[in-house]
Amino acid sequence: MVRGKQEQGIFNKHYESAYFFDSHAFRGVEFEYVELEKVYRQTDESFIRLLNSIRNKSITDEEIELINERYVEDSKALSGDAIYLTTTNAMAGERNEMELSKLKGKPYLFEADIRGDFEETSFPADEALRIKNGAQVMLLNNDPDGRWVNGTIGTICDIKRDLLLVRFAGGDVEEVYPFTWVQTIRSPGLRAVSDILYPMG
Repeated sequence: MVRGKQEQGIFNKHYESAYFFDSHAFRGVEFEYVELEKVYRQTDESFIRLLNSIRNKSITDEEIELINERYVEDSKALSGDAIYLTTTNAMAGERNEMELSKLKGKPYLFEADIRGDFEETSFPADEALRIKNGAQVMLLNNDPDGRWVNGTIGTICDIKRDLLLVRFAGGDVEEVYPFTWVQTIRSPGLRAVSDILYPMG
C-alpha cells in the first residue's frame, strides 16, 4: 500500500500499479514458494484450526456454529479483557478511552519523539499514548530478544519514567522501553526520519 503523497507520485510515474507484482524486479523472476506454518499470536490449537479453515475457505457449517456460539449481543456482558474488532482507528480509540476511564488511578501520557518529516499517515502508533496501571495493551513490534511479537497482548502493571512493566498471559513481566521506528525516504534524496514511542496501542 502506498501511503504518502511523495511515494504515490513515484509509483504513478514508474509503475503500472502500487502492487508488488508490478515492480520491475518482480518481472521474469522465478520464485521458490515457502508457506509459513508456525502461528505466533495464538496458542489454542482448536482456535488455530478454526482460523485456518476461514483462511483456506474450507470452513464447515459446524465451525461457523462454533463461532456463532461466541457471539455476545450486549457488549456490557463481555469480560474486561475482551478484544474488540473495529472497522476504523477512531472507533478503536473511542473504545480504548472508554475502557481506560473505568480504571482507577491517574493516567500517564507519553508523546512520540518525531524527528524529520515523518508523515502522520505512516505513524506506526498513535502520536500520544495515554495509559494507566491495569490497562490492556497490544505490543506493536517484534522484540529482538523474542519476549513478544507484534500483536502480543499484555497488561500494564507498573509505569516508570523511562520504562513500562507489562504482564503477559503466561505471567511473565517484561520491561518495555520506547522503540524507534525508522522510515527511509528515497526521493528526492536519501534521508531517514524516525518516530520514537512505546511500541504499544
